Amino acid sequence: EAEGVIYAPTGRPLGFFLREYRKVYQNAWLQLLGLRVPLTHAAPVLQLLPGRVLPHLGQPLMLADFYLRAFHSGSLEVSVLSLSGMLLLLTKHGLGDPETVSNSAQAYYAQLYSLLKPETFRLKKRARFQRLLAASLQSGLLPARFAGAFAKKCMHVAVLAAEPGTVMWLVSVAYSLIQRHHSHCRALLNRPPSEGAGEGAGGGAAPLAADPFDPAAPLEAALEQVGRTSLWEVQLLRRHHVNSIATLAKLFLKPFFKPTSRKLDPELFLDQSFENTFQQALKVAERQAARMKDRGEKCPVAFKVEDNPASAKVFGWAAALSTGERGG
Repeated sequence: EAEGVIYAPTGRPLGFFLREYRKVYQNAWLQLLGLRVPLTHAAPVLQLLPGRVLPHLGQPLMLADFYLRAFHSGSLEVSVLSLSGMLLLLTKHGLGDPETVSNSAQAYYAQLYSLLKPETFRLKKRARFQRLLAASLQSGLLPARFAGAFAKKCMHVAVLAAEPGTVMWLVSVAYSLIQRHHSHCRALLNRPPSEGAGEGAGGGAAPLAADPFDPAAPLEAALEQVGRTSLWEVQLLRRHHVNSIATLAKLFLKPFFKPTSRKLDPELFLDQSFENTFQQALKVAERQAARMKDRGEKCPVAFKVEDNPASAKVFGWAAALSTGERGG
């Protein structure tokens, strides 16, 4: 041992062998991932790579091509997992040099935008995508001009989603996104009259016959469309049959751009199931009935609400079926 450096029996520093082992380990994984990995094995491999493999590679960016191939595999679940790894490469391992990192981020967000659709929220492991989307939209890598398109797409998917928890999560994401990038999203909440819209019966601007926003369009096309659309979905969600969703939608009607304005945490809505929503509605009704009783008013309900877990599940399933039929 000399000056704090430990030498192996051959006289070489220990760090030399660590670097060599790292190279061998990296080459083994690159050769393995260079093979045609079946889709049935791709998902477990993508889950293993970020925590078990990437920290031990000398050049983690060598896996970028594998993540891109996985995204275009045709499997929605595999695409979600591949974007999770790409975000890790962008944020922790600096995917792209300083001159091209902006282009890499734009390509990543374009792929993320393409996965923002109702089908993704029907996956068994959709919570992984939801956390990935929330983290990506909160990242400093997000170009500010993309905020409006993502907020509009979130609200559009919220209208089509069946589960109340998913709807509330999407609304909270859009709310937080507009709150952080209000200068790029303000027109969505108060769109000025279009030049070619003409005049309506009341003398004001006539409403557009159709929404120019195409949810199936890629991100670049959506950036052009978002300047000619609005968040009409807010008015629709204000009339949602689930009171919690209607309450969230009403937050858009008040100014929420100040630093002291209310903040929403999307993480709180990840585990919001039908049963939880129904139980919360029962508790709200009980509090309302108690306040009415204190004021000496009669509760306008002709039956007694009982706390029965079996009944809560039945009513939750009924609500799910009715919402699913309307969505179909």
